[in-house]
This record gives sequence, C-alpha cells and structure tokens, in this order.
Amino acid sequence: MMLSPVLFLFTLALGQTVLFTGNLYYFTPEKYPVLVRLGTEKNKVVGNGALPVVKYHDTGALFFSDNKKYLGVDKYGKFVMSEKPDTRFALVDKVGSQWTQILFYKGDGDFQLCEDGSIGYKSKCKGAQTISVEFEKTSLE
Repeated sequence: MMLSPVLFLFTLALGQTVLFTGNLYYFTPEKYPVLVRLGTEKNKVVGNGALPVVKYHDTGALFFSDNKKYLGVDKYGKFVMSEKPDTRFALVDKVGSQWTQILFYKGDGDFQLCEDGSIGYKSKCKGAQTISVEFEKTSLE
C-alpha cells in the first residue's frame, strides 16, 4: 500500500509535466501590426519568423525543443536560452480565444521589442517598444 504514495513523490521529484505545446509570437507595435514568430539565434530569443516547438510546463518553465534549452531572462533583462528552467513565467488565457494565451513574467505581461530584434523584460535596450508575447497552442499534452 505504501508503493503508490512513494511512486507519486518520486515522479513529482523527477520533474515537470508538459501542459501545452505551441509557438511564441508577438505583433509589431505599428498602425498595421504584423505577426512575428519568436525563434532562437545562438543563445538569444528573437523575432525571426522561425517556428520552434515550445513546451509549457506546469512549473511555468518554457522549453524550446529545437535546441533543448529553456527560456530565461538574463541580468540585462533580455530573453535568452538557458540550461536551467525559469519558473517565473505564466500563461494566461486570452479573452475570446481557446488556443491563445498571453505570456507573463513575474506577473507582468509587458515586454520590449528592442531595436536589434531581441525581446526584453524591463531592460534598457535601445529603441524599446512595448509588446505582449502570445503563446499559440498546437496541442494539449
């Protein structure tokens, strides 16, 4: 009878459960917004139109399947790829949409589109424009 609770705790200690699989994107902050998908270049997350598979875990971590790394925020406030999961992300349902969610970091949904195409969070990047980042589910786990 003790096997079931022990097995449960062991499974819980092993890691995270994937809740959703999808893609990250933003709309350009212009009069006529354009959808731009987020991808990776080297160790950065940028709007490059790529379509990497992103897995959202129950811990809040976002995992990029193509390079086997997690989404993180560096000391300058820029989105980067990380070996360690950052559990301060959250996805909140977008009103009126079954498949789209808004990305939040530390409870804040405002991000910056930097002049160099990178994405920031409370960064002091050059030419910063406020954007929101969205997650489009492609499947439920």
